[in-house]
Amino acid sequence: MIKVLQLGLSERFGGIESFLLNIRNNIDINTVKFDYVAYSCEVKYFNKFETNGSKIYYIKHRKNIILYYVELLNIMKQYDIIHINKNSAIDFIPFIAAKKAKKPIIIAHSHNAKNTSNIVINVLNALGRFVIINCSDYFLSCSRLASNWLFGSGRSVQKKRGEILYNGIDLNIYKFDLKKRMEFRRQLGVKNSIVVGCVGRFVDQKNQIFLLKILKLMLKHNKDVTFLFIGDGPNFDLVRRKFNLYNKNVIFMGAVDNVCDYLQAMDVFVMPSLYEGLPIAAIEAQANGLPVILSNSITDEVICNDNVVRCSLDAEEKWCEYILSLNRQDILSSKLKKYDIKLISKKITHIYMSLLKKKED
Repeated sequence: MIKVLQLGLSERFGGIESFLLNIRNNIDINTVKFDYVAYSCEVKYFNKFETNGSKIYYIKHRKNIILYYVELLNIMKQYDIIHINKNSAIDFIPFIAAKKAKKPIIIAHSHNAKNTSNIVINVLNALGRFVIINCSDYFLSCSRLASNWLFGSGRSVQKKRGEILYNGIDLNIYKFDLKKRMEFRRQLGVKNSIVVGCVGRFVDQKNQIFLLKILKLMLKHNKDVTFLFIGDGPNFDLVRRKFNLYNKNVIFMGAVDNVCDYLQAMDVFVMPSLYEGLPIAAIEAQANGLPVILSNSITDEVICNDNVVRCSLDAEEKWCEYILSLNRQDILSSKLKKYDIKLISKKITHIYMSLLKKKED
């Protein structure tokens, strides 16, 4: 039994949490045992992880660096592998604690390709990268962009090696279902409307506010259009207020645990993000057969069929043109198979076993 401690659970269910849950539900529990570190008090979705003997450690002292370090160190000594999932390099204390614990193998896993003009944040990220690269034994990334952003291509990275590990999904649950489509469109009251869907946390990175420009332009072309937003986050109320004058054409669902069902109701999926590592929501949309429009800052690694387009955030009319012209595809692309969660789970198990064997040798 390989004992692995996963770090990355937050108070909101986002990309890292989705990845960890998907892996957790598909890993061989007789070979790998996962426990978790959470940086928040217990919230509703955490119970999905506390099954088959898995445990969640709730960090109490994150604001006090010394106590935070000691708390992590005492936990980490019990494990074979410390798998640290990161959207940012700013908090590098877990890597120092894991290095001090000596026994565990340390995996740094990049899930983002952050881009910011904030000088202080950039300095902290640079410091964090230095610590992460020098403390970790192996590097995983959800995309080339995510790898280059956090790890770069220096000698330390080349020496320790690493690889791309895509965020897998269960392809079967995202397949198009006409019956569900009719059911959820009826529930949403969008029987004849063009439904433009957007899934993601309400944070600056996801840039949902950009879609207000698109909605205004769309109403000039076709008044029977509905923008469907799924997710929550710190900017949720702000974005909802911005769309206030267009309530008849906007639905805010908040966070849901059945995104796959709401994808059925959509006609087009849009993602105007300012930056991404590799957005799993775009993979889910493609698995459902939806046409997908991405901002051109998103890596082309996410494109699995010819029904996906990338578009500049300065070309609002082009977004409208694509929304009106693209249609569903019912054929599942063979390129999507690399995101099959069963294959990803086997791959990560192989990585764990190989690293432990190398350490023993």
